[in-house]
Amino acid sequence: YYVTFFCGSLAVDLSRDMRTVLRPRFADTTTKKTPLWYNALGAILSSFILNEMVIPFVLLDLSSGWIACKRVYCIPQVGLLVLYGTFRVLASRVKRPSKKE
Repeated sequence: YYVTFFCGSLAVDLSRDMRTVLRPRFADTTTKKTPLWYNALGAILSSFILNEMVIPFVLLDLSSGWIACKRVYCIPQVGLLVLYGTFRVLASRVKRPSKKE
């Protein structure tokens, strides 16, 4: 139960950082819209990550969750942590425009 919400909070922070870093690279400079493939790939990856991160919640048992995690060699969880650290650093280097009040 707690593992799911911990991974979920990391995934939300990661998605915000990835959007900060990646969206300006693919957005059209005049319309600020992203291509269809960018949006489709984002939906597919979001679905995959969500399905992998809720396995411990569905099983509701830490030992069963650990067994399921080992079956996929902990790749989703390790990938989440690696991407989280990488995009935290990259997002901190991006200059954000100041908000006008």
